[in-house]
Amino acid sequence: KHLGLFLPKKYKKMHPVGRLDYDTSGLILFSRDGELTQRLLHPKYSVERQYVATVTGEVDNERLRVQLEETGVETGEGTHFGKLLDVHHLDSEESRAVLKYG
Repeated sequence: KHLGLFLPKKYKKMHPVGRLDYDTSGLILFSRDGELTQRLLHPKYSVERQYVATVTGEVDNERLRVQLEETGVETGEGTHFGKLLDVHHLDSEESRAVLKYG
């Protein structure tokens, strides 16, 4: 099931562009345009995405870079790689990482 199933009838032809995982928050885009959806989601188009993560303690930039660029991140859909573009340490408990997949 997906969020599009819960839209009012006049929006039934729309579908979600991406997803939010459990215990996360963010913006979900909806579209009627399959080509636009594909361009936004497929890694070959390298659409930059920004993520904010709350962590306990400091983020080790080099360890995060290695995980994203060399080891990859395992999901139910396979191993995904990305490029770490920037990390802002907001305080000792929160950091903002900007990365690109694809």
